[in-house]
Amino acid sequence: MNAPDYTSLLDDEIRTFISNTRSFYPDRGQPPTLSERRADFEAVCAGFAVPYPEGLKIYDTKIANGQRPIAVRWYMPTGSVAKIADITPVVIYFHGGGFVLGGLESHDSIVADLAHGTGLTVMAVDYALAPEHRFPEACEDALKSVQSCLNKGTVRQIILAGDSAGAWLVDYVARHLSQQRELQLLGQLMVYPLLGGDMTKGSYLIHKDAPLLTTQDIMWFYQQFFGPDKTTWPIGPLMETAFSQLPPTVIFAAEIDPLHDDGLAYARAITSAGGKAFCISEHGLVHGYLRGRHSVNRIKDSFTQMIAALRHLAKQSWPYS
Repeated sequence: MNAPDYTSLLDDEIRTFISNTRSFYPDRGQPPTLSERRADFEAVCAGFAVPYPEGLKIYDTKIANGQRPIAVRWYMPTGSVAKIADITPVVIYFHGGGFVLGGLESHDSIVADLAHGTGLTVMAVDYALAPEHRFPEACEDALKSVQSCLNKGTVRQIILAGDSAGAWLVDYVARHLSQQRELQLLGQLMVYPLLGGDMTKGSYLIHKDAPLLTTQDIMWFYQQFFGPDKTTWPIGPLMETAFSQLPPTVIFAAEIDPLHDDGLAYARAITSAGGKAFCISEHGLVHGYLRGRHSVNRIKDSFTQMIAALRHLAKQSWPYS
């Protein structure tokens, strides 16, 4: 199989975005330690962050969880921003980072823009990271955070959202909440999702050496999260059998990404089971592209579509076909 010609697949703005991203990863002459990987990732995210938009109230709280409380951050539109739409659901966002990297700060700017753009309250979740906390702790934290939000009695409509590994958590929570009749799970939004696809074929092979995320990187993240023994790894969302109970789902897959086919396969599984799902394959975009929403026109357009998707889900309308 011939390697893709990325010089022709990537436009100038995306190449600049990739170059700027790589500039935050120093060449240490040896593989980075875990702490160095985390520091580099936070530096990348901070380097692309923008100031908060006006019209948001932002504050941190913690959810009781035994000896390890779960930190969450609320983004609440106020004033005219909150009146953008006559809708009340809360969006709950799970960040990417391979279950190993990231937290409230890494995606702070992104989540603030989502809240501002939609006029919806968003809660970001700082779930436990591997390898200190391996599967299923991140999944349990994700579910606990949503259940805590629901137990307060003021929230009965939610939309689950997440990028990369955060999409895996979205699926996990959706499957566990799908039978709760008192809850309206209005939808899922997934961005370049990691969903446990077959790593021996498709985009995992075609784009195994893609810029910013390789198939080998994904394997390393799995090893941190699930442990080194592959025989103990759980099945991923794509290997589940029950898709009919999942809510309407909108997916944005990056074309130049080993994970590209995960999004397409997940949408097919839901629609084949009679549900609603739509996957937008973003031509010429790479994994992690959300950070470039203010600097790359193609990414700006994609982010605008994400805002629209969240608002459609909130209004329980479905414009996709």
